[in-house]
Amino acid sequence: MFSTSSNGPSRNWMNTAPSFDMSSATDVSMMFSISANADGELETVPQYNWANVTNIYSVFGGYACRVLKNIGGFVNLGKAFVSTDASDNHLLDLSRGNVITKQSLMNIINNLAAPDDTNVNNATLKLSATSYALLDASDIAIATAKNWSVISA
Repeated sequence: MFSTSSNGPSRNWMNTAPSFDMSSATDVSMMFSISANADGELETVPQYNWANVTNIYSVFGGYACRVLKNIGGFVNLGKAFVSTDASDNHLLDLSRGNVITKQSLMNIINNLAAPDDTNVNNATLKLSATSYALLDASDIAIATAKNWSVISA
């Protein structure tokens, strides 16, 4: 959706992602993917309703979150995950983000949802070691109570 590469027609990028209704979106894979050579840096992502999203593969792929600081969260992310999807479809990978705020991490964790498909056992939030260190056991317990794993890269 907002992905770009140095080979694409435009290398312009934004610092703040736009806010819009995503309540009916099902696939946000590669939504904010960005190459190392793209102009600009993504710093802020507002809260989105991702209750119907089944695929988050590489949503922050490439270098998209290297300066990402502020994230509003993803309401009900995980709710629509299905066990027949590949595990990468259920991986929210923020492992290249070293400046994400603790509040942003909690916005993500607090808005996660347990998958309706009780056979889903691979919903994962992957963080950089720096971001992971911002969380304590009680923060991680919020995610695990929703059937999500929180891991450090």
